[in-house]
Amino acid sequence: MLISSTLKNPRLYFLLLAIVIVGLQTATAQQLKPVVQLSGVVVTADSSAGLAGIAVYVPGTNRGTVSKQGGFFTLPVLAGDSVVFQALGFEKQYIIIPKTNTPEKYTTSIRLKQVAKQLPEVQVMPWATQQDFKMAVKNLDLPDEPIVKPELGPLPGKHKSIFGGPQMDALDNIKQGFKHHQQMQQQRYLVPTTIRIF
Repeated sequence: MLISSTLKNPRLYFLLLAIVIVGLQTATAQQLKPVVQLSGVVVTADSSAGLAGIAVYVPGTNRGTVSKQGGFFTLPVLAGDSVVFQALGFEKQYIIIPKTNTPEKYTTSIRLKQVAKQLPEVQVMPWATQQDFKMAVKNLDLPDEPIVKPELGPLPGKHKSIFGGPQMDALDNIKQGFKHHQQMQQQRYLVPTTIRIF
């Protein structure tokens, strides 16, 4: 039906023919883009040291690679492609492969400048907001634990309980700590008098 109406109307026929010709020229032009083997080395801008792990890719395509040890990379691209070099901590850089007079191999050296970027602070909480966290802590129902005071029996001397004796001051505490440490050092080299077999 469309063909019969096109043949009756010559203007529509020429318009359809022009669209087909332009489409074929565009497809042919895209197919005629030469493939270029891009290779080179990625180095730091200040020391010429090779950088490994730099992403080398053509945006909007699935073509890409990563620079190897020493900064070397190789990637097949098309003439006119824009190639991106990017890594965390370095400034992104682009190169454009020339469209005309492009050889089969294109070699380059890319110098990436270091950029100090500070990542934003991230707080991970099991609650959606800090207010929810405060409410959860506030509404927390902890069981009442009784304070246990062990009864060790009567002590020799004037004190009837271990808790009823005189309190130690800082000097007594230090003396007791040194005495305990000295006993541990002496017992390190002694043969135990009782040997337990489990």
